[in-house]
Amino acid sequence: RAIGTHSAVIGEYYTNILIANNQFKNVAKQAVYGLNYKNCIIVDNKIIDSGEGINLKYWTGTSSYMLPVSSLLKPNQDEANIVIRNNTISTVAKSDMSAGYAIFLCGGVNTGGIFPVRDYYMDNVYVDSNTISTAYDAGVYYKYVRNSKITNNTISEVKKNNAINAAVSNSIALRNCAGCKVE
Repeated sequence: RAIGTHSAVIGEYYTNILIANNQFKNVAKQAVYGLNYKNCIIVDNKIIDSGEGINLKYWTGTSSYMLPVSSLLKPNQDEANIVIRNNTISTVAKSDMSAGYAIFLCGGVNTGGIFPVRDYYMDNVYVDSNTISTAYDAGVYYKYVRNSKITNNTISEVKKNNAINAAVSNSIALRNCAGCKVE
């Protein structure tokens, strides 16, 4: 990975993040990987021949997450407020990557176990005016995302990798989403 985070505390966020005007080339996995990013802008970057482009998650369901220090702390359910705009992205198949999405935004729902039972949807995410020349299975993939938009993206080539479990239309995949608009 080129830039990002590997762990997060439920209900705590990395906030006010700007990733702008960078070039990532031949990154083995994700060029940008982030857990619990909020108020984040990813703009004007070039991601060339990486295993995956931009991968942001609010929920993985794995040990990547830790419980809050205090049992009184409840996870917030406020908006992610993420903008991914005007990036140029191409991915390549890597043997250790299950997918090669150009842009992947992922929330989730927890129904039991050690983590608080609730939804971990990502809300208020905008993917706009990106140029994607090569991706696998989907150029843009929203999973457990709400009240968000995908607009004005140019996606010119998507190859089959068969890693996706979602319907794909015009190189955009939505799975368990609500209130999302594709324009």
